[in-house]
Amino acid sequence: MCIKTSASNKFSRSIEYFSITQMILVALIFNLSVTSSLLAKELLKELDTQQITPQAIAHCARKDNPALRIALSQLEQAKSKVTLAENSVFPSLSIDSLLAPLPARRLLKYCVNPGLMNGEGLSSVIVCPNQDIQDDARLSDTDGMGIFTRTTASLTLPLITFGKISHGKDAARAGFNAYQSLNQVAKRQFDHLAFQAYYGFVLTHRAQRTFRKAERYLKKIRKRIEKSLKNEAGKYTSNDLSKLSIKEAELNIASTEVQAQRQNAIQGIQMSCKLDAGTDIKAKSKKLKLIKADIESKEVYLERALKQRAELQAARQQVLAREALKAQALSNFFPNIALIGTFGFARGTSAEDNPDPFANDPFNTFGYGAYLGLSWRLNFAQLSSKLQASAADLAKAQAELYGLQQQITLEINQQYQTLVQKKAVLQFRDEAQVQAKKWVTSVMLKKDIGLIGLQASLEPINAYLKTSLAYDRDVYEYNLALTRMWSLSGDDPLTHLDR
Repeated sequence: MCIKTSASNKFSRSIEYFSITQMILVALIFNLSVTSSLLAKELLKELDTQQITPQAIAHCARKDNPALRIALSQLEQAKSKVTLAENSVFPSLSIDSLLAPLPARRLLKYCVNPGLMNGEGLSSVIVCPNQDIQDDARLSDTDGMGIFTRTTASLTLPLITFGKISHGKDAARAGFNAYQSLNQVAKRQFDHLAFQAYYGFVLTHRAQRTFRKAERYLKKIRKRIEKSLKNEAGKYTSNDLSKLSIKEAELNIASTEVQAQRQNAIQGIQMSCKLDAGTDIKAKSKKLKLIKADIESKEVYLERALKQRAELQAARQQVLAREALKAQALSNFFPNIALIGTFGFARGTSAEDNPDPFANDPFNTFGYGAYLGLSWRLNFAQLSSKLQASAADLAKAQAELYGLQQQITLEINQQYQTLVQKKAVLQFRDEAQVQAKKWVTSVMLKKDIGLIGLQASLEPINAYLKTSLAYDRDVYEYNLALTRMWSLSGDDPLTHLDR
């Protein structure tokens, strides 16, 4: 075995295979093999459309959404980088082969013999001594053109790369871990929209129920007015009847707007769960209830968010990947040492066999061997530039991590204040709703119409409408605020929701 210190082109090409210089993740978008129709059938089997729950809608959105498809494709790309990095420790095989025409080539050399004269008085030309005339025997039938074939192979096993491979592995694995975290973000990206669709669906049902009650109250008042006008009691006028008609029209307009919002909520559920447009949907519970979970302290939410938010985990892995790439850029200043095995074979049909292996020709060869090879590129300007760029990328990743931590802290603070405010408002809303129900019930039960007028009859109905709709809206907003807080703190909202 010999030690080879020159960086041959063949060895340089082989060792480049093991220099992993780009392990930062590449986002490639491609379509998954599962079609939307198959997914729709699968989701429909698992979903009870007559007992819709927020968990069921969120599960539908998590199973198939555009963001999740993109994240899964990115995860596969990152996985391929890990596979490449881990396989870099294994030897690589390079084989080259060619086939070409070859003119006749002979090895016999001719010399002038001064002791032998020809008929013209000139020295004769004879075969130089110490040669075998039979060397040209096998070429006697060659017409001047033959075939040349050559095959060369080299097997390269990296021994010492001064951290190039190990740092490449670290970068690839950190990148893969980052995309695993981002896959979780993509999976839950549409949770909030799913909760909006469900609670909006129930909210509009409650609003329609409230409008129907108000409509019954107005019908009772209309009967009172019409009876009074028929009996000419003098308590009401035709203007009162017109005022009541305007109130009924306003109620119908509001009911129409609520119906449009209900259709939007239904469409959101149908899109999330891949349901047909005509699918009948019913909520498991028609009551818009407060989520029973207690509000924890702001510090608890913030601590959990900084520890388990998937975006932060991905950012931390990105910093680790950048650190590994910086270390790899530094290791590029050092050489690569590998064990190389070679094999070569060549044959030319129109060239004679090589009589001397030392002064050989490239047309008839056979050989093999093994040696240690060293490749060292000392392009300091280029290497220094790459090191500087990797250091800048690391600083950027660290700054992004810090900025994300500050952003999450701000989001938790703002959402906590919103949550506490919604909780406090609900206590007052509940009391106002109870009093409004008592007021309107009391007025509607009065049998002596002389005790009240039109304005006195409409005021409790207005109060009932306002307080009931406001209470249901605040319950809707509180539930969304609480589920949003769980998401911001890194928890899975589905594990906290009421069963």
